[in-house]
Amino acid sequence: MKWHTKVWFSDKAQKKRDRLIAALADGKPFPQAYLVTFPTEGDGQLEIFPAWMLQHRDGLDQKAVAVGAALGYMDAKELVCRIVEDVLMETGRADHLEEDIRRLG
Repeated sequence: MKWHTKVWFSDKAQKKRDRLIAALADGKPFPQAYLVTFPTEGDGQLEIFPAWMLQHRDGLDQKAVAVGAALGYMDAKELVCRIVEDVLMETGRADHLEEDIRRLG
């Protein structure tokens, strides 16, 4: 998995940021970790999935580009809202998130 140059962390994940990044880089589990990524398939905006799926979904670790990390699913959903709000404030739109996030990063 790759990390985008601009990455958002939920408040909970920010407190454990370094440990979370290190664990994921080493392929180790991190309890309750969820990632927000650009779409790995199809034409969605952003995807949320538990970090443990990196080891269990064939090829996901090679395709995923993370733009956010959270602890817990609800925390991840709130983080997606924050990402959309931040992009909207920066660009004035939120209908092409991947393109806009890549430009901001």
